[in-house]
Amino acid sequence: MNPVPNTMFTVNRIEKTVCTEASDIDYVGGPVTVDHAKFARTSMWYVTHVNRDWEGDLRFWELQPTAQDVQDWPALAGWTMTIFND
Repeated sequence: MNPVPNTMFTVNRIEKTVCTEASDIDYVGGPVTVDHAKFARTSMWYVTHVNRDWEGDLRFWELQPTAQDVQDWPALAGWTMTIFND
């Protein structure tokens, strides 16, 4: 999967969350690389939780930045990404 521009996400700076729909970024699971063009850098996010409904259908994935990216870019600490399965 190619890096996803950070402009593809809805951002809530107060809650430190970003979200999008899977179809908007052609997501099928696994890690996501986000391109932060404004800062000329990328960040890697990994799946921390998969949420399914009572029938077992996938609802959304939750991801967090890697520890290395948080160490290199402390502003990412505490952020969570949600990708909704649409």
